[in-house]
Amino acid sequence: MNPCRRRLARLAALAVLTAALLPAAGCAYAKDRVYDLSDVIDPKLGSGLGIGAKAELTYYLGAGGGVGVQGWLWEWYGRKAYETYGDKFAHFAIFGQDGGMYGPDEDAGKTARPDTYALLLNLSAYVDHYPEAHVMGFSDAFRLPDGYEVPPLHTRWRLGAEVMIPALSFGLYLNVAELGDFLLGFTTLDYQGDDGIGKTETYQLGVPPEITERQKVKERQTWKRN
Repeated sequence: MNPCRRRLARLAALAVLTAALLPAAGCAYAKDRVYDLSDVIDPKLGSGLGIGAKAELTYYLGAGGGVGVQGWLWEWYGRKAYETYGDKFAHFAIFGQDGGMYGPDEDAGKTARPDTYALLLNLSAYVDHYPEAHVMGFSDAFRLPDGYEVPPLHTRWRLGAEVMIPALSFGLYLNVAELGDFLLGFTTLDYQGDDGIGKTETYQLGVPPEITERQKVKERQTWKRN
């Protein structure tokens, strides 16, 4: 048998073995792999007024240009989705800020923390790693009270861009951490800890737990297990 046929035979044997093992793994295994694959690309979609663009190299580095207001914004970070309303967008090359307005429950009077960029660094993201409120010159403005949601640390390693045009904003991000979780998931290793968790739920960025509970009463989508 020549080398080419030998390689084809090995590939065929591997395909047969894989086909035989997948049913034994069960539907839950296959479903988790599909969900893991969907986590690799983080979409972002919103509506508003303005024009601009921003690029990110992980959640910690970014730059853009433009000014606008997001009437509504929906964004995935891996398995979780965020929903905010009335976010601002103001970027001027290596300085800028976006987010920081109200969640859906306006009666609570709470706002989400803005992402604040200076010299390409997202100061808000870096502060999450420090227990003290005042460190490296950062003030309380870059921090959220205990219990508020921020993008999960293990989903922040991504790269991509977003664009805002009149009435519409959209973006796509390659989530490198989730790509690793997808590849390792075939061995049943789940370092993101998201196997068995659905993909359709949302929660509000910057909204504390007690408000999230009220949203459940209002039959809004919530973070739950299937």
